[in-house]
Amino acid sequence: MISRVIKKSFLTLNLLFCLLNISCGSSIPFQAETDLKRPVGLSVKAISGLKFQLSYFVQNQESSFIGYNLYIARNTIGDPEARAGSAIPALNLDGTLPTFKHSSTDIDLNIPKTAEVSFYNDAVTNFEVGVTYFFRITAYARNLSLSSQQESLPSNEVSVTAKN
Repeated sequence: MISRVIKKSFLTLNLLFCLLNISCGSSIPFQAETDLKRPVGLSVKAISGLKFQLSYFVQNQESSFIGYNLYIARNTIGDPEARAGSAIPALNLDGTLPTFKHSSTDIDLNIPKTAEVSFYNDAVTNFEVGVTYFFRITAYARNLSLSSQQESLPSNEVSVTAKN
């Protein structure tokens, strides 16, 4: 009697699984697979010569990931401001975005990438001694195939005061 109940329950669950698998099939990927992951682990330190040294890990593995945009401002940078085309522009080092070029094959959670910056906007405005600057990065995609946005949510915000 008990084995019949177990068999019947097993068959019912198996049938239910098959029906859900067939009827719920969709070409729309899960949300977790469609959004660029938010970068974590940004650190910034002031170095001599009115420069900042950034350190971050390349962690994004999405197929259309091509790098990180860097946002720098004199005031705190909210999530909406850390987007290409917003009031705070992404730092453009070589005439194209993203600020730091990478690919999903560059992933390395053990060795951070480092970069130095000596200005904070496309007008090449130099940093000023004693002024506190705020930094955030976003993951950047080459096209809109992943989601409706080309950028992830921004990283943690780091604030550092410039020194001579």
